[in-house]
Amino acid sequence: MNEGKCHIIKALILGILLGAALFASAVVISGGFGKIAAGFSTIAKPDRVVSVRGLSEREVDADLATMRVSFSVSAETLDEAHKLFDARNEEIVGYLKSQGLTDADLIPDKPDIDFRKAYESKETKYNDEGKKIGYDIIQHPSKATISLGILVRTNNLKAVSDAYMHTTDFDGTDKEFYASEPNYDFVSLNDIKPEMIAEATKNAREAAEKFALDSNSKVGKIKQASQGWFSVNDAEEGMEQRKLVRVVTSIDFYIVD
Repeated sequence: MNEGKCHIIKALILGILLGAALFASAVVISGGFGKIAAGFSTIAKPDRVVSVRGLSEREVDADLATMRVSFSVSAETLDEAHKLFDARNEEIVGYLKSQGLTDADLIPDKPDIDFRKAYESKETKYNDEGKKIGYDIIQHPSKATISLGILVRTNNLKAVSDAYMHTTDFDGTDKEFYASEPNYDFVSLNDIKPEMIAEATKNAREAAEKFALDSNSKVGKIKQASQGWFSVNDAEEGMEQRKLVRVVTSIDFYIVD
């Protein structure tokens, strides 16, 4: 009988403990779901954002000019070719300097030397009826050719322009050389980048404020921004020495009440 009572007491104690555990779990789960529900409530509230673009444009003078000059000389021997080359090189460099360029503006390539030894070749002879009647021996003398290219790279745009425009005055039977059309660039972009980005950002904010005003709201902080690419092009066709610099920024602003 005592043993039966002990089993009953143990069962009651176990039931009480199990009930307490279930109650505690329910409390924890309830609290957790409450927090999760609160979190979902927060997440479910969408951000109010406006996406706008800001533009900045600036017209500037090109500040770098490049042009390639090349020439070649030929003679039967290498010694003769070198003498002609030295004289022609001095003459052309002198011409470029006469237009306002300096030694620092001239970057010569390594001379290209091509030498072909003298040789003989056979040329078939035919009679009036088209029948082969023998060969002629053709003598080909040796030939040495030396070529040189010079890169003109300078901030003196006028000197390059003058040198190119007056090449026809310099050309001649013994003075002919090739000059490519000059290329003009703007390489001081980093000097104006900060100001242009600031201007583009300001323009973007003004656009966002206009939108916010129409919706009775205010512009908040930047959510995200993309600077975009800087482009440098001729200001107008035929105005290679005048450049138009342009950048467009894309910005997302928070909108607040």
